[in-house]
Amino acid sequence: MVLDDYFGLLVKWEIFGSDISNRIIAKAKRGLYQAHRIDAIPKAYLKKYCLKGADEYEGFLLVDKILRNKTRFTEINLIRPLPDVGQFDVIFLRNVLIYFDNPTKEKIVRNLITKLRPGGTLFIGHSESLKGMDFPLALISHTCYRKNIE
Repeated sequence: MVLDDYFGLLVKWEIFGSDISNRIIAKAKRGLYQAHRIDAIPKAYLKKYCLKGADEYEGFLLVDKILRNKTRFTEINLIRPLPDVGQFDVIFLRNVLIYFDNPTKEKIVRNLITKLRPGGTLFIGHSESLKGMDFPLALISHTCYRKNIE
């Protein structure tokens, strides 16, 4: 919603999401959310980008097809080699690394930053750290890193 609002038709953009669970991927592709889960979304965005459910969909919101068409989702296991998913300007890896030991964390981040464009940004969760790991990344803030330009 923010990307469409900010860029509109001026810039081509796409969101790619992944999860290890095919059930979560199917839910994300559908774009149907319980209305009580969207309290933080500004009302103007809800009005512009969501359809309010009726009948059996009472209490749900459907993300507009225009936005759903700019998203793609796939099942990925981050500890395996990554599929050819393209290159990214931004990667959000929030609250994922907390589930792994340090060698696995390092492997995951190393694999992901091969998909991050030079100058691109990696966000991790507030309870996560890359401290003591050697990556071609510059710390911007506690949870934000920029890939070095080679």
